[in-house]
Amino acid sequence: MAALEAHGTPKGSGLDFLKIDIDSFDCDYLEVVLHAGYRPKVIMMEATTAYPPPLKFWLRFSSNFSYAASTGTPISGCSLQTISDLLGEE
Repeated sequence: MAALEAHGTPKGSGLDFLKIDIDSFDCDYLEVVLHAGYRPKVIMMEATTAYPPPLKFWLRFSSNFSYAASTGTPISGCSLQTISDLLGEE
């Protein structure tokens, strides 16, 4: 959030494109961006394919999370349904 605010990124629909790629906690970031009032016109982010709609999955941030241990498993990121639900709440 601090980076968006520091660069004067306009809230509402003034943000044309947002790419989220932070390996595992993408939905946490998306939720914060949306709740701060940003409404990007286009969002590019990863969704885990292990949970097709209507299944929901969301790996919430934890300082105990091991990216190395999760590699090759479906325990990362969030599902397309979860992303859709987050976007639909706004």
